[in-house]
Formats: sequence, C-alpha cells, structure tokens
Amino acid sequence: MHRLKRVVARDWPRFLIELVIVVSGISISFAFQDWREATRARSEEHRLLRTIESDLQVDQRYLKTYLEMLERGHEQLGSLLTKNGLEGKELDVAMDQAISYADFKPMTVGWKELEQTGASGLIRDKMILGELIILHGQCYAACAEWGRINRDFVLQRMIPYIDEHGPFVEASFESGVTGGMGVIHQALFEQVQFRNLIRTNRLFRQGQQAVYGVAVEKLEAIQKLLQKALRSPP
Repeated sequence: MHRLKRVVARDWPRFLIELVIVVSGISISFAFQDWREATRARSEEHRLLRTIESDLQVDQRYLKTYLEMLERGHEQLGSLLTKNGLEGKELDVAMDQAISYADFKPMTVGWKELEQTGASGLIRDKMILGELIILHGQCYAACAEWGRINRDFVLQRMIPYIDEHGPFVEASFESGVTGGMGVIHQALFEQVQFRNLIRTNRLFRQGQQAVYGVAVEKLEAIQKLLQKALRSPP
C-alpha cells in the first residue's frame, strides 16, 4: 500500500494526463456519434420532406384539373336545365357530364411513411406536421366524402333514371365522351324529375368545387412551408 502511494505521489501528473486523454476520447466519441446521428436524422428529414413535396405537387395538379372539369360541368349542366341552345356534339358533351363524376385520389407515399414508421418525429417544423394532419384528416377526407356523394348519385340515381325512362339510343364512346346522349335529353327534358336530377347533380358539383378549392389552398400553404424548410442544408 505504501509503495502504491509512493508511485501515485511520484507519477500523478502522468496518471492525470492519461485520465484526461481517456475521458476526452470517450467524450469525443460520444459527441461524434451524436453528430453522426443528428446528420443522419437531418438527411432523412430532407428526404422525407422532398417525398411529401413531390406528392403534394402531383395532388395540386390533379385537383386543379378536377376543378376545371367541375367548373365546365357546372356550366354544361346549367345549360341542360335551361335548354340553352345546345345541340349535336355540345349536347352530347353536356349529357356526358350528367352521367360522369370526379373522384380524386391523393398521393400518400410520404404520408403513409409518416404513419407507418413513426418518422414524424424527424420533422422539426411542427407547423408542417400539423398542416399535413389537417390536409389528410380534414381536407382530403372532405374531398373523398364529396366524391362518394357525387359518384353514388350518378350511379344510383342519375344513370338508373335515364335507363328506365329514356329512349333507346345507339350510344358510343369516343374521345372520352359518350355520344348519342343528346336524344335522351330531348326526350326527358319536359319531365320534372329529370330536371330535378340535373339540378341536384349540379349542386353536388358545387359542393365538390368548394372542398377541392379549400384543399388546393391548403396545399399551396404547405408547399411554402416545405420550400422554406428544404432551403436549409440537411
């Protein structure tokens, strides 16, 4: 014991230096590990945000296309109600709108990854996460609900009524439009129930336009947040 004390008393500077080196080495190792994990997390965050941004860009393009289609359909159905000089191809196109529906399906690659892997913790900007939750939980849910309303109305009420009460025509499908339907409109126009169906169809399209418009606004707001987050290096 006395010998150990003498050795320690004599060599304590060397022991102290070695201890400092060991502690420093361990600290540096932990710090490097933390830095590497943080870098990996930031890189993964950027990858995830870019995936989400790509999804939203596709969604925005599709929704704007659907809004244009709904607007045209709204005008054409209005013309069917007033019998506003439509004839020939124009009348076929308008009647095609009466038996058609828009059903938007969002891209969910990035969103599903957030849900299934718990990767939402990687997103530092919680406003982005909150806006995404609103987009999918409310805006897209409303789009899906109105899509079902419109689809069910067309398939369960509009088409069955035309099949049951309209005359037989040699209809054809060319360039995305059902031809020959104008004859049905001419035959059924005087029937109040037929015009009521056209009116209701038109109102449902207005509902779809409203919720699709809200979704587009939300998409634009989220993309601004994403662009700001992605400007910073990972």
